[in-house]
Amino acid sequence: MKPWTTLILVLVFVVLCAVYWFVVKSEQAAERRTFEAKKIFSFIGADIRGITIERAEDDPVSARRSSGGEWIITAPHAYIRPNPIVWERVANNFAGLTNERTIEEAPADLEKYELDEPELVVRGALVDGGNVEVRFGVVDPTQRFRYAQSGQPVFLVKTDAFFELNRSLDDLRFRNVFDISEEGITRIEYARIHPEERDAEGGYVESTAAVVAKGADGRWHMLEPVEALADNEYVGEVAKFLEYERGTDYIDAPESIEDYGLAPPRFRVTVVSGVAGEPETLYVGRIADSGDNPRIYAKLGTNPTVFEIDAHILNLIPSEPDSWREKRLMTHSTKALRALDYVAGETTFTLEKDEAQGWRLAGPDAGTSDQFAISGFLTTLRGIKAEAFVEADATGTGLDHPAIAITLHYTDEEQPGLVRVGAETPDGESRYVTQETGAVATAPKAVTALLEKTSYDFQSRELLRFAKTRAMRVALEFDGTEYVFEKAVTRWRVREPEGRQFESQSDMQAILDATSSVVAHGVVAEDSSADLALFGLANPVLTVEVATKEAEDAEELTFGPLWVGAITEDNPHERYAMRHGGPEVYRVRQDIVSEIREALRGVVEKE
Repeated sequence: MKPWTTLILVLVFVVLCAVYWFVVKSEQAAERRTFEAKKIFSFIGADIRGITIERAEDDPVSARRSSGGEWIITAPHAYIRPNPIVWERVANNFAGLTNERTIEEAPADLEKYELDEPELVVRGALVDGGNVEVRFGVVDPTQRFRYAQSGQPVFLVKTDAFFELNRSLDDLRFRNVFDISEEGITRIEYARIHPEERDAEGGYVESTAAVVAKGADGRWHMLEPVEALADNEYVGEVAKFLEYERGTDYIDAPESIEDYGLAPPRFRVTVVSGVAGEPETLYVGRIADSGDNPRIYAKLGTNPTVFEIDAHILNLIPSEPDSWREKRLMTHSTKALRALDYVAGETTFTLEKDEAQGWRLAGPDAGTSDQFAISGFLTTLRGIKAEAFVEADATGTGLDHPAIAITLHYTDEEQPGLVRVGAETPDGESRYVTQETGAVATAPKAVTALLEKTSYDFQSRELLRFAKTRAMRVALEFDGTEYVFEKAVTRWRVREPEGRQFESQSDMQAILDATSSVVAHGVVAEDSSADLALFGLANPVLTVEVATKEAEDAEELTFGPLWVGAITEDNPHERYAMRHGGPEVYRVRQDIVSEIREALRGVVEKE
């Protein structure tokens, strides 16, 4: 294509884009002009300083803007809390009403439009001192519009516009129990009321059962009756309920709050939101409805309005202070844990979390770790709860020389936690323990027994494991004879002893089957250094070492050696065994020796 042709096409494209843009903008401008021409009023929502909504079957509801721009309900009662979002929406929709079509300029009969007794009347007071009113009648035959009147003419408005203004008092009031800031609830105070007791001024006596607050660490802490860590999951559930619970069935002018069990109330809950929010107090009375979804009467502070909330609050907020307290011995999440030191008498080991490999036993002789066993132990530790907290010193509880001490190291905290298990309680049913915060408590013996572990509990039961298809060389020593088998492409050959061969490749497959997954059935001794001859491991019956390759050009991986010794004293179907890298003596099945002996019969002299 010639340069001039290309330039002309580009210019044509630019002109077409410009024409399209101009057409679109013109259409948008025309739509705006049409909309502005259809508007009933020339003011905007911000110009309205007061609104009254009068529905056919309800008392009028009025609100005004304060000097600061906040909406305040003035009728039917000035103490009703407004929903500022809804009132602002009403103001904007009232100012934005449009005349979709004028029906009559000077109607003689308003009854046919039901405007003589309108379904809804909305009045607005403007900042310039003016007042406006719109009356809404029946729906027109198309069901898309409603008849309306402002001044003399009768016209049509969209049904959506009518619904935006046809608000009940419940729509216009703030129905959340508490007005919570964006920071959420930061303090909760629960107090029981004692109706049988009166103070010097004649008021009911209350006792503060619990005060909890969010600390700088972002966790809930008890402040009263004791300073301790709070049960964050439980308090979080309470805070969520209080933050989002909404009232229903409002009684704005009750004759007597005694009728609702609020003089005196059952209890009160006072909350604070944000850093320096004002306290808000909820008083809870008697059950209002005991059906499938029971409700309970409540009121806020000195506000006389009585309303109903979910009676679940009775189950959610207990009366006992200890119910607010964290009872788990390990108070942090296991996700934050990076290492654990375990000491129980002479048993010591360390568990640590590797970002790549997960949890494992630490130390050069640890061997392969059992991820499931470690995860299970951490879950158990995290789930153990104190049955009761006690005031006691370490000397009388055995916690100065604990039977078990577990030190917990966390990622984001310098100070480790310490969980201890001490002596039995006098009744013999429990043991003294410490929460990692240092608080002394008791826990059932059956529960603390779950913490009694050895390093073997976290070692992999697989003493030897490899992928049979990737095995390249197998070295055996059996009954004093050394064997070396090597894989050549797809067939196995006997390298040692010289002059031997497999009678069948299935014999080599039997050796791989017997050695590819050797599982320990138990540990006999944690340290075999005293005398290997006791276990027949000074001169083992069987030694196995295997080399594998992931790919032809990859480095060899060596598994083993595994040593298998004498038959165990108490079970003729098991033998003693050891693996490379660990001092422990294990039990393995006798079958591994029997199967290899049978397979080696297939190693015969070459013809």
